[in-house]
Amino acid sequence: FVAMLLNPVVAKVQRRVPRRGLAVTIVTLCAALVFISLAAAFGVPLVNAITHLADRMPGYVASAQHGNGWIGHLAARYHVQSWVQRNTPKLVGYAQSLSKPALSIGAGALSLIIELLTIFFLVLMLLLEAPKMRAWILSQMRQDRAAKATAVAAEVNRAVAGYMLGNLLTWDEQKRKLELV
Repeated sequence: FVAMLLNPVVAKVQRRVPRRGLAVTIVTLCAALVFISLAAAFGVPLVNAITHLADRMPGYVASAQHGNGWIGHLAARYHVQSWVQRNTPKLVGYAQSLSKPALSIGAGALSLIIELLTIFFLVLMLLLEAPKMRAWILSQMRQDRAAKATAVAAEVNRAVAGYMLGNLLTWDEQKRKLELV
């Protein structure tokens, strides 16, 4: 999917750069920069919010225990302290069961990095070799079928590019809505 989205960009860059390998390198580096920028755009606010919450958590807990602030008023209104006292054994069990997935986050992060690298190299190889593969597949078909397959592929490429362009254009609006929440 990613290779299909980047292939038209590679074709346009290849018109200015004589070799496909160089065009793929340029597009891949630009796409990697965009990916890193998006990760930073979403990751930095998330990390800041979690850090802010962690810094304020002791104060929130103290306010709730003393019945001060909006958290303390909510805790008193809904009798949270008595509920916690009644359900302490269950809460300890839940906390212990949550610690197991928390320990597997490191393994999940390593797995995610391996998956992203695999996708990166697969996209890279597809961008480099897709024209040859396409030409070979079309050469194995009758001429009328090859023409029909080419027309369908062009329509699919236009639909996917339009879908992604629409997502990109509405992304800024979605981001602003998330910031308001």
